Amino acid sequence: MFFRYILPAILTLTMSLSSCARELVAFPEAANNYREYPVENLPDVSKAPKGYENFHIEHYGRHGSRWLIGTFRHDNAIAWLQHCDSVAGGLTDRGREVLEEVKADLHNMKHREGDLTDKGAAQHRGIARRMAKNFPGIFKKGAYVDARSTMIQRCIISMGNAVTELVAAEPGIKLRISASEINDLYMKNVTDRPAIDAEQKAQVHVDRYKSENPTDGKYLSALFKNPEQAKSCIDEDLLGFYLYEIASNSVSTGEQSTIADIFSPEDIDRFWRHMNVQWYIRSGNTPLTDGLVPLRQRHLLRNMIASADTAVVSGNVSANLRYGHEVIVIPLVVLMELDDYGKTYTDMNELADNWLSYNIFPMACNVQMVFARPMKDNKRNPEDVLVKVLLNEKPAKLPVPAVNGDYVRWTDLRKHYLDRFGTKD
Repeated sequence: MFFRYILPAILTLTMSLSSCARELVAFPEAANNYREYPVENLPDVSKAPKGYENFHIEHYGRHGSRWLIGTFRHDNAIAWLQHCDSVAGGLTDRGREVLEEVKADLHNMKHREGDLTDKGAAQHRGIARRMAKNFPGIFKKGAYVDARSTMIQRCIISMGNAVTELVAAEPGIKLRISASEINDLYMKNVTDRPAIDAEQKAQVHVDRYKSENPTDGKYLSALFKNPEQAKSCIDEDLLGFYLYEIASNSVSTGEQSTIADIFSPEDIDRFWRHMNVQWYIRSGNTPLTDGLVPLRQRHLLRNMIASADTAVVSGNVSANLRYGHEVIVIPLVVLMELDDYGKTYTDMNELADNWLSYNIFPMACNVQMVFARPMKDNKRNPEDVLVKVLLNEKPAKLPVPAVNGDYVRWTDLRKHYLDRFGTKD
């Protein structure tokens, strides 16, 4: 009988100690995939190895900051807050402020759901401007630049802002742009029955983790005069999570919402950990999904490899730019094994110590493969080509040995990736 009560207490204490062993995640990182694109302390990535010149880029980027998709967060939060104001002891002054802010945000997003914001447009102009500045040997007169987008409006407009900046930097580039459903075959592939089945089966691990790590409910005291009474007419975890998401995306349209202040640091960290686990199951390389989920992006990586092969033998200077979504970027990063994100984990309580989704997919996140070849190279031998990969404009660790600074041999990296997914359709 003793162990019936003491064992759960020990497990809870163990999880608490694990959480305390690391620094709690706070905003802006806690915003996760709603995080504003970070531009602080970007390194100088412009230089090719001595005797080499950069000549080609393969790129995939997420659209920039956007309005939230769907009004269900606002609708439910407003309904719960208003209901409790009339039947559960009423809202505090702070609760009424939060209610009015949620109403105002809902009004402002009318007819704008999912639309790119001004910040989102500026993010892509900035990324393109730095790309042109970092690699003037690529974005120069006569260079071939192919830009493609999925059919989603925010992606098309993100692409438009980026290429406008590139043309402004070098009017002589030969630009081709495309937004077509044909691009979705490899730029927006979220369909793959074995991977979907494995992900759905593994959802039990997410649900278990959330149930074992619930919110502490302290935020209710900021909203309701009688928090215990309010619990009977709301979904405590969902209300908290919806307000957390509204606060997380607020920087996409303006300043950080003060709604975040109603939560304890522990709860903000907890919300982020919930999402970190969810995204790992949706994107990570884990035995819990038989490692199938990141393989959805094999079509995209295969396209990037084929495009790079063409550039290597063509002798041209070029760039292939693709604009899509974070649901593609994060499994692509995992499939490419950038910065050890391809490592496997099965204990979700240890995940936050090792796998940080907020570093992969802020708004406008991007992967850039930068290729270099020997100067005045007429042989066009793939064995001579080097490549480095930038994740959000920072050099990423690669799964093959470096041969010169951040650069690895292209034939080594190419073989590693093709061996990873082989001839799988």
